[in-house]
Amino acid sequence: NQSAALEKSIAVLPFENRSADESDAYFVDGIHDDILTQLHKLSGIDKVISRTSVERYRDTDLQIPEIAAELGVATILEGGVQRAGNRVRITVQLIGAADDQHLWAENFDRELTTENVFEIQSEISTAIARALQATLTAEESSDLATLPTASLDAYDAYLVGRHVMRTRRLEDLE
Repeated sequence: NQSAALEKSIAVLPFENRSADESDAYFVDGIHDDILTQLHKLSGIDKVISRTSVERYRDTDLQIPEIAAELGVATILEGGVQRAGNRVRITVQLIGAADDQHLWAENFDRELTTENVFEIQSEISTAIARALQATLTAEESSDLATLPTASLDAYDAYLVGRHVMRTRRLEDLE
């Protein structure tokens, strides 16, 4: 089932450099690459789009659903990194492509140490894995939350009608 496989698929868009110093771009790209590498290693995620393939979306005007459709994924991770002195802030949002809604979002504000940077990346990857395993598509969520009818008799008649229709005999359809 292709839609089930897509449910655990992700593209991590290039992160935005929100630092005052433009030379921090290398740091931002490094965070992005490390998160991608961690996600590639997670067996519970069926498809992670490569960095090369997402690079063309760095300064795009396309909307999340359009990007996801082009890449064939169900979720998009976007984010930004800001370094200021001895602090780092990494902001990430996991977005469902079908409805352009946030599935998960978090700000990580920490002292800038190697341990903290890797800890943040690990937390992000873990949270993404949890979200993808626990999240239904927008259609499934909507279908589960919506009662098709308030009448048990109507529901029963619907089930009978579906069963009879499967026979494909004219008298049954009538």
